[in-house]
Amino acid sequence: MEVVYTCPLGSECETAKKDESTGKMKLYRCRWYVKMRGKDPQSDNEIDEFRCSMEWMPLLQVEHSLFERQTGAAVESLRNNVIDTMSQQQARMERIVKDQSELPASGDKPSIGNDDK
Repeated sequence: MEVVYTCPLGSECETAKKDESTGKMKLYRCRWYVKMRGKDPQSDNEIDEFRCSMEWMPLLQVEHSLFERQTGAAVESLRNNVIDTMSQQQARMERIVKDQSELPASGDKPSIGNDDK
């Protein structure tokens, strides 16, 4: 069985017609009939063709989902790096507080140099 695709809006994507006033041929193209160039996100095949925007939508949604997953992974990686850095900073601050608590009290001045005078 042959599949025949039709426009849901009842239009043609491209039509060549003769201009009544000039007698020259003109190509009438729907504004939604666009050329896409790039890679198919499902097969990695190169794409360089015209299609209706409505026909491109499923392909673009698949590509969008792919980028969302990549972005989510990058954000998770950044989050993990921030948590590691904050844990290291917290450990440093705890060491500093511990070291300062082990210093002599302010009234007990350590002797520096020669105090025998």
